[in-house]
Formats: sequence, structure tokens, C-alpha cells
Amino acid sequence: MKVVNRSNLLDRRRNIKSLKEIYGVKKVVVPSHIADFDYDSPFFVDQNLCKFLSRNPSLSYRLPDPLFFENIIWWYDKTKGVTNIDKSMISYSFGVIFSMALFLEFGTKPNDKVLVNTPAYSPFVKICQSNNRSAILANLPLTDNGFTIDLAKIESLFARNRPKVYIFCNPLNPTGKLWSLAELNAIAKLCHEYKTYFIVDEVHSDLTLLGSGFESALKIDKEYQDRLIVISSPSKGFNLGGTNSNYVITPDEKLKLEFHQYLHNLWLTTPNVFSQELVKTVYSPKGTKWIRQMEVNHEKNYRFLKDYLAKANLPLELIPLQTGFCVAIKMLNVKSADDLAKIKKIFLDNGVIVQFSDDFYDYENFWFRIIISTDLKTMQKLLNGLKKIFK
Repeated sequence: MKVVNRSNLLDRRRNIKSLKEIYGVKKVVVPSHIADFDYDSPFFVDQNLCKFLSRNPSLSYRLPDPLFFENIIWWYDKTKGVTNIDKSMISYSFGVIFSMALFLEFGTKPNDKVLVNTPAYSPFVKICQSNNRSAILANLPLTDNGFTIDLAKIESLFARNRPKVYIFCNPLNPTGKLWSLAELNAIAKLCHEYKTYFIVDEVHSDLTLLGSGFESALKIDKEYQDRLIVISSPSKGFNLGGTNSNYVITPDEKLKLEFHQYLHNLWLTTPNVFSQELVKTVYSPKGTKWIRQMEVNHEKNYRFLKDYLAKANLPLELIPLQTGFCVAIKMLNVKSADDLAKIKKIFLDNGVIVQFSDDFYDYENFWFRIIISTDLKTMQKLLNGLKKIFK
């Protein structure tokens, strides 16, 4: 697959002028801080959109397309083994974080508590703060097998704080950790018992095909689905982050009707014309072939990274990657916040832009995250940069 130079485009991760202004650096060697691909979006997306425009000379108001819903149902069935979705459960929205913020407005009041696992994708916490909700951080223990869930600790946080919402990432962003169905059921049971909404972000799950170990929260026991809201999008699996092609799945009948009425009150009822086409296009047999190809590329680059670090004798240790293309690497010579601040400066001085553990609200461990959805040439540039930083 071809890596395309987007350094002069209005690309958030790669626009050199913007990166120099934001990070105050004189050079940018490798920007590896935002979770997207260096590859183009799938070629068949361009083809289908061109065909759509040729067939539809008017982009005026449109009715909802039944295939938007049918293809989501097909995708969850064929790639995740979820067979209990029907069209009425699905609602369109304008982005994963927007959907979470929307649900906070729908299901909570100011000063209500929201439980968030850390490490966390930072907007999970920021939407609580910006909407006057109290984020309760649940620090996940880091073991040799990656981050894990301490159910006893989670239950104690429920008992002490009585959160109205638990925001959960499945798989875990930033490290690609997969959660078992037993773990998801145990958490859903707590949410059921404490009357806590269980909001599950599954946007990174499209990079795992059936049999890879991913378990959707939509598979939890039916008795615990009364508080469940699953939010997803094809954005990560198909490099469509700028399209806001997002949807929400609400299995419980009562919650679904209440949430759908809330969306109706806000006039959020019909998908964007192009979003409908994008979902229909990628949630298809062509899409499964694309994901298989991306899995092969990511596995190849991950092996390349593991082999390099095994031989390089650097004070670095991989946090095991189970899925996706975001790899967390522990810094064994960083022992304090002061050490972390110093190493951050060294990274920028060398033109290597990454995100660090504290960017994900993890203040107990010291690591950084890189993006491996690229070619081996770019991987080598990144690893050469790490060698200079940690030699």
C-alpha cells in the first residue's frame, strides 16, 4: 500500500506549518501523535462517491437510506458475530465524542459523576469537564499483559461515587487492549445494579475481524443491556476520521425510545448524505478485504518494531498490542514527572511528535504511544529517532 505525502494539506497530523506552530519545533521528522493511517482511505470509497455524485446531481434534502442501517447490521454480524441488532436500535450522530457529550446532556445533570478508565482518550475526560460533570478516574493496573481491569477496585469506585455514567473504551484506546466478554458482563452487571449508564466506544473494533478476540458489548447478557449505549464509526478502520460518519446502538427498548426522542427534539434524525454513502460503501465485502490487508500491514510493522527493540538495547519495553495500530512503549529510564518533562523536550528537539502517558491521564506509569499504520521506510525513520533520543 502506498503512503501519501500530506504535509502541505490541511491534515491535522501532517501539516508541517501547523505542527511547527503548535509544538514550537524547528523540524518535524515523524509526526506519530494522532491515530490515523499514513495510507490513503480505501480506493473503493473514492470510486463509490464518484458514482453516487454522477447518479445524484442534486444534494438536496434526502430520506434516510435503509442500506445505511442494514449495512451496519451486516457488518456487526459478519465481523463481530453480533446478531441481535435491528434497525430501530440504530441512530445517526455527528461524531463519537459529540455523541458522548450529547448523552451526558441527555442522561445526567450538572455535577453528576462520570467514571472513566485511565489511560483514557483525553476527550472522554474533557467532555465531562466542559459540561460541568465530575470525571472520576479509574486507574487501570499495568501488568506484563498490558492494562487490566481490577473489578474489586471498580466496584469500590461505584459504591463510593455512585456514577451516573461509565465511559468505557472497547478495545482500549490508547493501547489496543481487548476485553473479554466476562469482563464486559461483570462491568455491565455493576452498571445495572447501580443504575449507571454504560457508554461503550467501539470505534477501534473495526480493525479486528471475527475470531481475533474482540468481544462487542452488544454480546453482554440481555438482563444487563438496560443501561447500554454503544457508539461506533468506520473512521478508524477505514481512515475516515474527518467525515463524522458515526452511529449509536441502543438495545434496550425504553432507553432507545427516550434517547431517540431526545435526538428528534434536537432535529438530529437524518444522516449526512455523504456519511450514509460512506457507511454503505465500507461496511461491505470490500471493506472486510480492506481490514484484512490492514491487519497484515499492522502485524508486519509490529513485528518489525519488536525485532528492532529486541536488538537495539534501548531502555524501552513494549506494552503488548492485541489489536489496532497504536503501540504504547514504556520508558524504563523515566521514573518521575520531572524525568517525563525532560524526555518530552528531547523528543521535540529531535522532531519526533508522539503522545505520552500523561496525555491519557495516566500519571502512575511512564510511556509514549506511536502509530504504526505506515510503511517500513517511515517506521525506520521513527525508530532512528527513538535511537537518537534514548541512546
